[in-house]
Amino acid sequence: MIYRFCRLFVIASLFAVYGVDAAYIHDPTKSIPWPPEPSSPLKPNATHYEVAKSNYVLDFHGNPNEPDLVIFMAGNQYRVLPDLVATFREWARKHASFKLLKLDNIFYATLPPGRLMEAMASGQLIIGNMWLDIRPGRLWPDIFMTGPRQQKRLFEDDLIDSYTIYARNRGAVLLVRADNPKISRR
Repeated sequence: MIYRFCRLFVIASLFAVYGVDAAYIHDPTKSIPWPPEPSSPLKPNATHYEVAKSNYVLDFHGNPNEPDLVIFMAGNQYRVLPDLVATFREWARKHASFKLLKLDNIFYATLPPGRLMEAMASGQLIIGNMWLDIRPGRLWPDIFMTGPRQQKRLFEDDLIDSYTIYARNRGAVLLVRADNPKISRR
C-alpha cells in the first residue's frame, strides 16, 4: 500500500512539475508528450522521422557516432541532463583552459547502471533490433554517474581508471528547478 501511494505521489509530482495534463494519469491510452532534447546541435536540413508512440529511444540521447563526450548514468536522472549538458557547454566556453574543448557531439545513455556495466564488460548493447558497440575508441563513457557500490565494481573490473563520490543519499528527495512556479516556497 505504501509503495503504491509513493509511486502515485512521484508520478503526480512529476506531472505537476513538468506541466503534463493530469489526464495522462487516468488514461493509459494517451501518450505523454516527450520534450525535444537534442544533446548536440542538429543539422538544419536533417530528416526527422517520427511515428507516434513507436520510435522514441528514451534512454539514448544524441549521436553515438564519434562522440566528443559520453556520459552514462542511471535512468532516473535523465530529466536533468539536457540542462546539465547545455550548462556544461556554456561553462566550458567561458573558461580559457576549456574553450577549445570539442563538445558538439555529446552522447548520453540513461539506463540502469547494471545494464550499462554489463554492456561495457561484453562490448555490446542490444536494443530490440539495433545494437551499439560499447568499447574504448568507439562508444565508452568519459563520465559514469552511479552510486559508490557500482563505482567500486567498475574500478575492480578494470572498466574505469578512478572514481569519486559525487552525491550522497539522505532520503527521498524530489528535485525540481529553482524557478518552477508550480512549487510553493516555504
